[in-house]
Amino acid sequence: MAIEVVLAFHLKEDTPSEIIDILEYMIDQEKRNPEDEYNPPFKLPDHPFFQKDPYKQEWLLFPFMDQGMFASIPDSSMYQYGPGDEYRVSIRTNLPSSWYQKVDDFLDWLTPYISGAGNGNEFVGYWRYSGESDPVILHV
Repeated sequence: MAIEVVLAFHLKEDTPSEIIDILEYMIDQEKRNPEDEYNPPFKLPDHPFFQKDPYKQEWLLFPFMDQGMFASIPDSSMYQYGPGDEYRVSIRTNLPSSWYQKVDDFLDWLTPYISGAGNGNEFVGYWRYSGESDPVILHV
């Protein structure tokens, strides 16, 4: 079994550069260390999204994983319209069903930086199990 995950949100304008750098490294494969992509030029945050992984690789696989169980094609992007504008983040990925907690951990890590987040009613996407048509709606 697998889960399809679709996320889209704006980052707050005052999002720390460390958060932007990590997301860009995850999403823009050209920014990765060509010698060893699992050895980024920064320290991974002390957060469950990064620290629960015994191999320290799942965080980097998260935005582009494809378990082949869905018609969707995994794709992730991040950009800003101009200098000083907020970033837009879009992630569509197909994860192993055992990774459902990774989705919650990812959103927990980013919630302080997502525009409109805080009271639990900001829609950011959904996830659903393969073989099921009803998604789990995600709010922060």
